[in-house]
Amino acid sequence: MYDINRLPLVQTRRILDDHIRQLLLVKAAGIKQGEDKGRSDSAAPRFAMLNGTKEKPLARAMVVPTEGSYGNFEEVFDKELRQNPPPGLQKVRRIFVLSPVWDCFIDGCGIPEPRCAWYGSIALDIPCLQQLRNSKAFQVLTVDQDQRERSIEALLPFVRSCVSEEQHFTLVPILVGGLMTEKAEEYVSLLSPYLADPENLFIVGGDVDTLTEQFDWDRLSNLSGGPERFMIEAPKFVNREEQVIPIFSALELFLSILAATPEREEFFLTRYW
Repeated sequence: MYDINRLPLVQTRRILDDHIRQLLLVKAAGIKQGEDKGRSDSAAPRFAMLNGTKEKPLARAMVVPTEGSYGNFEEVFDKELRQNPPPGLQKVRRIFVLSPVWDCFIDGCGIPEPRCAWYGSIALDIPCLQQLRNSKAFQVLTVDQDQRERSIEALLPFVRSCVSEEQHFTLVPILVGGLMTEKAEEYVSLLSPYLADPENLFIVGGDVDTLTEQFDWDRLSNLSGGPERFMIEAPKFVNREEQVIPIFSALELFLSILAATPEREEFFLTRYW
């Protein structure tokens, strides 16, 4: 159910020509230097997948490199999914994309403004996004911020690889900006219920190499931070006057969401290919 009076004017966020030029320049530079990050057989695992138990091994999340299409990772990702499709992807009806901001400053997490209904040819989940806006926890992006920011669009090729061409789904893009512990608790509370639903899939931009086989659930569940956590994270701010380093990255926020999900013991996160 949705209040029809609050439906957005249907607007589409398109990929700017300048973003296409930047992407082509990055790819051309990689070819010129002989780099092929996405196809290196000797490289460390660059992806991870969150599944349910053996009884219900449904895919719930994918952790992918934040560089996305700028790192030429989409082809190897798509090839692997086509050859070895994880169970449950055909059930997906909503995809959350959590990605760190690149091109603008956001205090906390940001979501598209109400008038935006499409990211290219992908429909946004209007009712879900409005619920998140109503929480007052999210910063609503301006049109300029949304058009300037590239991090979500760099991960959209992964989104397309996870669903079939005829599969109907909606998108919930979430940008993770300068996120400190106080706000992290709100986002975890709002987003953790979605992780338990097999019709939802999370695609998270992060460094898979930082993941370990065992997770410290107590640390991930405790978002209070406190002086000890701040003292550990504070050195990241030193000599970085022009860059805001969040206490929580997009990947750590997702792991905290996972830790707050009652079904967490039924899930396992595997370092993938």
